[in-house]
Amino acid sequence: MTEPLLDGVALHRAFSLVAERLQRKGVVGEIHIFGGAAMVLVFRSRLATRDVDAVFTPDGAVRDADDIRVLIVHLNMLSLSEIRAVVRRYFPDEPLSARSLELVSDILREVRGVVDGR
Repeated sequence: MTEPLLDGVALHRAFSLVAERLQRKGVVGEIHIFGGAAMVLVFRSRLATRDVDAVFTPDGAVRDADDIRVLIVHLNMLSLSEIRAVVRRYFPDEPLSARSLELVSDILREVRGVVDGR
């Protein structure tokens, strides 16, 4: 599966949406980006990147189920094997925990139901 390219406009929009969501929740924190996203946004040395390498604190407010749902729908992933492949690609040393698998499975059932018209 080929990931979509993220240009400066898409990256700014994504970070703005995250900031708006966290502001609504009253969360104050920091996001530090590096790698390709930094090269696109800060140095403008390339037009786009395939992913965003970032460290954020506090991380609990950023890692919620709504974000996972949005990503699953946006990337059109309808199977657990597709999701596991993406996680393995970007986090080879961090397999999905049992809790994460349960959450992702619940979200997949929900998304499939919407896709199927239920």
